[in-house]
Amino acid sequence: MAYVILDTCNTCGLCLDECPIEAISVGDPIYVIDDTCCEFQECVAVCPEDAIVHEDDVPNDDVPSDDVLNDHVLNDHVPEDAAPEDIENELVNKSLE
Repeated sequence: MAYVILDTCNTCGLCLDECPIEAISVGDPIYVIDDTCCEFQECVAVCPEDAIVHEDDVPNDDVPSDDVLNDHVLNDHVPEDAAPEDIENELVNKSLE
């Protein structure tokens, strides 16, 4: 994984459409970048909160906890305020795994 999304993410969704390999998915409470990230940087450029940074540049206290990431992966948790197209994309991605 080259980039990570910090907990300052406001879940605006701008990064989702920018990733050319769809390595970003809806998480709870923030979006998640999976290990297929290839450092294309389009997501970094559109993030209004500067919440997407290279994993080597993340202070330890800003990395999403394993509990947050595991909840997303294991329980298919989708935030209540997620846009319908985001939920559909999440379900499609899960079916391809």
